[in-house]
Amino acid sequence: MAGFVADVSKEEDVKAAVEGAISKWGSLDVLVNNSGDNGSYKPIEELTREDFLKVYDINVFGVMYGMKYAIPQMKKQGKGSIVNITSEGQFVAAAGMAPYVSSKHAAGGLSKCVALEVAKEGIRVNTICPGAVDTPMMRRIEAQWLGENYTREQALETFAAQYPDGKYADPAEVASSVVFLASDLSGHINGAAIRIDGGKGATA
Repeated sequence: MAGFVADVSKEEDVKAAVEGAISKWGSLDVLVNNSGDNGSYKPIEELTREDFLKVYDINVFGVMYGMKYAIPQMKKQGKGSIVNITSEGQFVAAAGMAPYVSSKHAAGGLSKCVALEVAKEGIRVNTICPGAVDTPMMRRIEAQWLGENYTREQALETFAAQYPDGKYADPAEVASSVVFLASDLSGHINGAAIRIDGGKGATA
């Protein structure tokens, strides 16, 4: 096994990582864009251009760079699957999280555009849109909203209660969905956005 370290906000890093993977294994069958930044929790009057750019460089341009450099190889192969991890923020809003939410709307739209561009090349582009996932990013969001001394019970009452099943997603549930979309089992799914939100999307 081999790994490649890259800062996804830097185009040259992403290009080098993709080219390194192709050189190492001779093909590129699956791309998963999974880097993300939740940004600052601020009202619009306190936000700066830099606040937006910091988030967009990762959540939007990082996704774009990955697809830009993976797709030429996938076209040569005549097939490939791209899975972009966005968020329920692709569909809904959250006060105080404008950079994050708008970046996820952008990543969702970008993914749909590229799905249409490459469909006839045998390449599929789909998004997975989790709600709250039990990860370190969720700990940061909890602290932004509730303060550093919050309890687990407070966090669940504030966030998990938004979901009909009353819980956060497990990272393994998200990973399993990625494996499905990366595989031939999902061969006729393209341009789709799969919500992992315990049924919250059904209330919209």
